Amino acid sequence: MRAGSEGLMAGRRWVIRLAAAGLLGVLALAVGLPGAAQAQSGNPLFDADPGSADPGVSFLEGQFRVTSTGGPRVRNSPDLVNWREDEPLFAPGGEPRWAEDQRAGSPKIYPLADGRFVLLFSARHEAKGKGCIGRAISSTPNNFRNMGRESFRHDVPAEAGPLECEGDGVSASDRANQRNRLEPSAFSLIDPALFVNPANGEYYLLYKRQLQDRIDAPKGPSDIVIRPINSDVLSGLGGITRLVVASGDEGVSVEAPTMIARNGRYFLFYSIANFSNDSYAVSVAVSRREANTPTGGDFVKFGGNPIYSGRGNPNFCGVGHQDVLQTGSDSWILFAHANLNEKDGATPGDRNECVGSRRQLVADTLRFDIPSSEPANQREGFAWPSVSNGTPSGDGTPRGTLTPFTGAPAQGGSPQGGSQESASSQTASPVSHYGGVTAYSERVVGDSPAADRYFLTVAREGQTSRVAIPPRAGVPFDVDLGPDEDGDVVAVYSRCATEPDPVRVRDTFGARVFAGPYPAWTAGRGCDVFRLDLDDSETVENRIGGASTADSSEVLPSIWRDRVAFVRVYERRSGRRGTYPYLYTRPLDGGSSVREEGGSRGTSGLPGPVRLDLYGRRLGFVWNYSTGEPESGEIAGTTEVRLDTVGSRSRRVLSQADWSDQPASYVGPTGSRGRLFYGYQRIQPRGESAPTSVTSLRLRYRISTGDRGLTSAPELLVDTATDRDSTVSASSPSFGFTGPTTITGADGVAYSD
Repeated sequence: MRAGSEGLMAGRRWVIRLAAAGLLGVLALAVGLPGAAQAQSGNPLFDADPGSADPGVSFLEGQFRVTSTGGPRVRNSPDLVNWREDEPLFAPGGEPRWAEDQRAGSPKIYPLADGRFVLLFSARHEAKGKGCIGRAISSTPNNFRNMGRESFRHDVPAEAGPLECEGDGVSASDRANQRNRLEPSAFSLIDPALFVNPANGEYYLLYKRQLQDRIDAPKGPSDIVIRPINSDVLSGLGGITRLVVASGDEGVSVEAPTMIARNGRYFLFYSIANFSNDSYAVSVAVSRREANTPTGGDFVKFGGNPIYSGRGNPNFCGVGHQDVLQTGSDSWILFAHANLNEKDGATPGDRNECVGSRRQLVADTLRFDIPSSEPANQREGFAWPSVSNGTPSGDGTPRGTLTPFTGAPAQGGSPQGGSQESASSQTASPVSHYGGVTAYSERVVGDSPAADRYFLTVAREGQTSRVAIPPRAGVPFDVDLGPDEDGDVVAVYSRCATEPDPVRVRDTFGARVFAGPYPAWTAGRGCDVFRLDLDDSETVENRIGGASTADSSEVLPSIWRDRVAFVRVYERRSGRRGTYPYLYTRPLDGGSSVREEGGSRGTSGLPGPVRLDLYGRRLGFVWNYSTGEPESGEIAGTTEVRLDTVGSRSRRVLSQADWSDQPASYVGPTGSRGRLFYGYQRIQPRGESAPTSVTSLRLRYRISTGDRGLTSAPELLVDTATDRDSTVSASSPSFGFTGPTTITGADGVAYSD
């Protein structure tokens, strides 16, 4: 942040002005600022899951705003005590498509001179496999949209690439010949930061640069560099100047640069060593007196480094990835992340391994009170900074509370085929819709796909909220809504002791099994099916007896009044027979389960059913099966939409597509008003090159006559559900169905017969 109030230019909001005495008093109590009558324990500032790894902290429009790696939302507070989660960090469709899994690391929000806000972040480039610097823009301090200097995909010119990436160009000849080859890169770039020089208003971009084969395989010590950049934080990138390079006890890593100006000198705060143990810490360097500019070259490291760590502290481990915020004319707060009470054999002075990965936000007062030993520095009143007692204060008890994000735009649509966005979920989520209620899964990003947590979320009557039940890990809920015996809306879904692989293309018995936009829920183990009465104030989920058994797995339930349909896998059978899925229906008031016909086993038996819906005595389902030779390792197979009549031999194949040449998926289906509705999408061409054509459709099948109709659907359709005249669709911006889902509602959808 900008140092001091002098030279503040019109239109910039760099200085935090905490003039209100009441707010300063709260801050003093929270983090021990000067003037506090009695400093209280303040670390961590709150307890969050996922935590606040690699925090970026800003004070904008009267709010402290914290962003973090893997955190899909901005966390806000007026006082560092009372916290809430705000709107998602990225707007729907605004995520960096060039990034692996569209994830953003080390994000931080900065105000721009034109009144907008810029989000700087780093991410692993999907094609290059190395870290690049990204830039996103918004008119508010959330809902950002990725922007960059050029397109990395010749066929999608509107998709911006990174702001900065070593060897990031696509040559003119390659672009002209529609090739998408990237120049080789020796470096991985992460941890961007912006600095505005209060002396002249000039902008600079800082980041960590690491020589490596991959983002996780360093070949030598990293350094921190700085480059001039224009005030639009887009153009005018100047030459690179190295500020510090890792050496000695710093190991091979210096990272997370933060630059401030104070009393005419430029201080660089940075983190050192390995974030997974107590070698991780915060250090500081200062500009040389003979070259006292932000780009003056190698900075002088403090002999008393590190100034902030978890070494010897029984309550905190792996303290680092700091940020510094100015709160007055010469008052500052240093923020960092830390693992709580999670050391492997904690002994004072040891560099213990940190256990777990829930890094929480800590903060302490930053003071400049350590005299320099150099006479020239003493004459100018120069002092080195210190933080607390060199380690986070407090006993690990959270100082404040965090209110989870629950708001979302109201679901529903406008009349006569109009549509409106009802919600946006940070997951490629299936969706179910019945009786004016919409259900889907909301993702909280973890350190890996298997660590992601999915919360069951419902929208009705303009209100959206998470259901108060435990989330699923790694995969969204296979939720289905339907009427119970009294016609009230209920939800059914499965839970598994061992969740299926989040990856949608699975290697099973040598075959490449493709589940379309869904996880292969039939690959879970120890699964049972549950029922949840959404109008029950106690929010109790009940295992469905008879449909759930001890020696098998049951998934993909669907309910209609007094009957439930589900998929069973006899997992205790040997070999491939223990992976085959079977379709069943069962009365809820007792009686026996009835096996339904299902579809072809193909060459592997998987994944079989990927989505189903019970509607009266009709059972509609999507069934995928492999047709390729298992030893080939190639994806080859067929996707079908089928309609069975429960308890009879009446069965129909409504639609079929071969996805051995091009990926095609059926989604849905749902029954309503004597019709079966479902969705379809096809992507061309198949392979590593960018798709040039995506066909997305909604289809309608009249059960009594077999008449068909179709209409368009949102591109990259994940799921669709129809109840009477209301249709809800979920779509993803990612061709791998790994990006956030945009959920839209529409009334009166018109089909061409």
